[in-house]
Amino acid sequence: ELEGQLVGVEPVKRQIRMLCETAIATERRELLGIERRPVGNHMLFIGNPGTGKSTVAEIVARLLHSIGAVPTAKLSIHENARSALCGTTLGSTAHQTKEVLLSAMCTGLKWENGGTLMLDEAYSLLPMKGGEDYSTEAITQLVALADKLRGKLAIILAGYWEQPNNRDIKHLLRENSGLDSRFPLHNRIDFPDYKPPELLKIAKNMMDWHENKLDEKDDGAARRALSEKLSVPLPGNARDVRSILEAAMRKRDLRIAAIDGPTRDDLTILKAEDFAE
Repeated sequence: ELEGQLVGVEPVKRQIRMLCETAIATERRELLGIERRPVGNHMLFIGNPGTGKSTVAEIVARLLHSIGAVPTAKLSIHENARSALCGTTLGSTAHQTKEVLLSAMCTGLKWENGGTLMLDEAYSLLPMKGGEDYSTEAITQLVALADKLRGKLAIILAGYWEQPNNRDIKHLLRENSGLDSRFPLHNRIDFPDYKPPELLKIAKNMMDWHENKLDEKDDGAARRALSEKLSVPLPGNARDVRSILEAAMRKRDLRIAAIDGPTRDDLTILKAEDFAE
């Protein structure tokens, strides 16, 4: 599953394999009569947008369930931690934070079952300057529930590790000592930016999913045009690859609009000119 869904990101694969090895060791201890105790499986996913954090979260949720670390394989993702956890009035944030965590554990009509929760842009929980701010209340409640729900809910905090404006996970962990202990660095997974060859492979996968392909009758011009687009730094990684392909598809569709009865190749092939500015 790791090789099938993830391009590159070898550090990520190593960390997940370590989880698997820990699971095997736990099962062996149980066979010897050593009691399984609830373990904190809360994690830090560190990296730029588009580096596969959500995809890996899906794999981790299934893995944690398969090894008995959480009761179900359910995964809940919130794209912005502040908007998910913080209320708008005094006293509402603790309740809202609790509801988000309990909802992540709910399967069907059964409450307090279990699962995995990913809070992206976790650094957004850092207090803002000026005005009413209830993020400290959210952090306090998150710390308390992360400990209370250990063994039932695995929480993933995702985002940048370090930013010039100090709004990052490194400073978030310093905001409350309880966060630092509940989300330890040995449960940190770093997602490196993709390299151009990996971005090209991702682009090919995306084209395959939508039955698109590069023109193979132009002496490699289309491939070179796409490779050139992917050779510059792409801060959005796979997200930027998707945007590049979608722009090329729109140009392709405009190019073939005047064709009377376009063929399958007309509708699916991307030419070098489709990648031009």
